[in-house]
Amino acid sequence: MTGQRGRVDPGVAHHTGVLARGVRRTFGWVPAVVSMDLDAPPGQVTALVGPNGAGKTTLLLVLATLLRPEAGRVSVGGFDPADRRGLGAGYRPAA
Repeated sequence: MTGQRGRVDPGVAHHTGVLARGVRRTFGWVPAVVSMDLDAPPGQVTALVGPNGAGKTTLLLVLATLLRPEAGRVSVGGFDPADRRGLGAGYRPAA
């Protein structure tokens, strides 16, 4: 997923928005996210929609580093969000 100093692999490092490729996360035997891809270019509004249980919140928690993906790559501004230095990312659910 990452290379030196938190940079993601060269295939996604040029992307300055939010990018997820093949993200997978399960809770025990229950799959929450199965091979999810997301491409949110900078400067554009992107909606993450789906039915209850589709994995929307789980993907956001992975992007905010509150959950670790079991597989796949994640990039926010060209960096792996798990390397938080200077990123200033977070997650706050609606009240």
